[in-house]
Amino acid sequence: MSDDNSEIDSDFNNSNHTTEASTTNSLTGRSSKRLKSRSWTWQHFKVRTGGDVECRHCGSGFSSKTSTASLAVHLSKKHNIVQENRDKRSQTTISNDGTIEIHGKLSDKKRDNITSALVQWIVDSKQSFSVVESPALARLFHILNSGYALPSRRTIGRCLEDQYDSTLSKMKLLFQNIPSKISLTIDAWSSRVYRGYLAVTVHWITNEWTLKSSLLDFSYFPPPHNTQTTSDLLFNILTDMNLGTKILGITTDSGAEMPKAIAVLREKLNNKNPGKILKDWHVRCICHIINRSVQDAEVLIKPEADKIRELLKSIRYSSTLRKAFHTTQVQLGCEPVRNVPALDCQKDWNSLYRMLKTCYELRSVFEAICNHHAYKKFTERSKLTNLEWQSIRSVSDFLRLAKVLTIEASSSSYVTISLQPVIYQRLLTHCNKTLTGISVLGFNTERVKAAALAMKKKLEKYEKFVIQDLQKIALFLDPSRDRGMYGLHLQMEAYIRELLLKNYGIDVNTYTETGTDPEGIYLAEICGSATVNSSEINRDDEVSRYIELTRRPDSSCTNVLKWWQYNEDRFPSLSMLAKDIFTVQGSSVPCECVFSDSGQMVRANRSALSDSSLEKSMKLRAWNRSLGIFKKFETNGNGTYRLAL
Repeated sequence: MSDDNSEIDSDFNNSNHTTEASTTNSLTGRSSKRLKSRSWTWQHFKVRTGGDVECRHCGSGFSSKTSTASLAVHLSKKHNIVQENRDKRSQTTISNDGTIEIHGKLSDKKRDNITSALVQWIVDSKQSFSVVESPALARLFHILNSGYALPSRRTIGRCLEDQYDSTLSKMKLLFQNIPSKISLTIDAWSSRVYRGYLAVTVHWITNEWTLKSSLLDFSYFPPPHNTQTTSDLLFNILTDMNLGTKILGITTDSGAEMPKAIAVLREKLNNKNPGKILKDWHVRCICHIINRSVQDAEVLIKPEADKIRELLKSIRYSSTLRKAFHTTQVQLGCEPVRNVPALDCQKDWNSLYRMLKTCYELRSVFEAICNHHAYKKFTERSKLTNLEWQSIRSVSDFLRLAKVLTIEASSSSYVTISLQPVIYQRLLTHCNKTLTGISVLGFNTERVKAAALAMKKKLEKYEKFVIQDLQKIALFLDPSRDRGMYGLHLQMEAYIRELLLKNYGIDVNTYTETGTDPEGIYLAEICGSATVNSSEINRDDEVSRYIELTRRPDSSCTNVLKWWQYNEDRFPSLSMLAKDIFTVQGSSVPCECVFSDSGQMVRANRSALSDSSLEKSMKLRAWNRSLGIFKKFETNGNGTYRLAL
């Protein structure tokens, strides 16, 4: 094994002696320097001052004009050193048909492809550019292909720019060919070095009724963060991508500048394309609404929560208590043995619930530590009474529904816009039941009732934002939801007919045997079709038939998009509306996911990463995944991979 490693090390060292030869153009058109091999003998000689050469082994001197062949003879005769596998690594042969082949030498195309794949790996795995300077990675690449030399970090940066420009063109084409309207989610983020960025994600539905999403933009957003700067940045992003006429809705948090900025953005887009943007196109993130209501409730349960925090800090900051925490669990037979629960964080949704729930589950452990004479001096001030533990349980049970609903609304892979009114109503009902004492919790303290009242008041402030026309339409088009709570089966029928006529040029009340719908031009702009032939539309009052079919919630409908895919031919007009409406997101969680990725990129050892490199790395990583770059490989069944065609 050692001999094999020595041989590898020898080959590796030999291949690393290169000099610049000539300048050519890469596949991307960028000027790059080609490398030629330097003689292997130079690793055994050093150049003296004045240009003469000295053998590293015996100190023999040679003139600066001495050829490398003569130096090789010296190494062979005096030190028994020869180059191994010299001809094998770069052997030139002539095939039977007269073609000249060079074995062991990479073509320019092959080298560019390897470098391109290397950049994709660096971006996708969030590696730093300096990873190419790792000796271990260089050794790995040499073993895989001895003819390839790792590029420098500067070359990686230039290749990143090339890939970004190329992928940007592909994504623009992809966005323009989206068959439905699109929706956006927007949020701002501050890095570990306090630099602000704005993330924009885009969502659409394919012809196969699959909800897709991708990062549209990730831009450095310097202060001030006000209405004008926010709207200007968003307008420039949409203009660059040519998406101003395809947007149906925008979902954001409830930040102070966002509502006004979105209103200004709508005005700018309508000035450029009059009448294309709906009035109620701004959707507030339901998860932020839930979190804000929980924060208001938390103020009233602060004493119990503060005692838990103080107890956790006492244990977490003491190695003696941490050890006792684990030992006590073993003695009490707790399975599995857990670490000390984490403290809650205001920016981490549901963290208060998780902290209280876990602490109550470990109540016996905490009580045993607090009652132990050796630890009383550490825990005496934070010891909880029996009533306080009961209050902790009551608070935890009260917050459980908020946690469940936050998770339910946090996905971007299924329809969430129709969930907003449902989630709001469930949480409001939960507060009312807690206040009246008929909650399923079984035990309510006065503090919990006060917390429920605070949560209810906060929720009522947001009612007008979660029950807008956009959410009502989505609820109407969701066959799995009960529309009776808002009387949608009565008030929405006329509105849907009007919407189909105004926005799509489809009159479901009349039947025209031939010809083009008079509103066809407007429909073409909305849906991307040239004309709408009235004879192709089922005019048998499909709105009434849909209402009759879905008067009662369809309990068998677990996937709204699949339901519409199955019934697209049955309700062709409504399916067009559904495909557009269901692109709108009920939460801005997709942006939160982007921030999680960006936080992993701007690590402590990458805090000096430039804004441009971070922006391009974030977008390129997301776009490569959207384009399916990494899904083009499949197994051959024998453990190897091949490119899927």
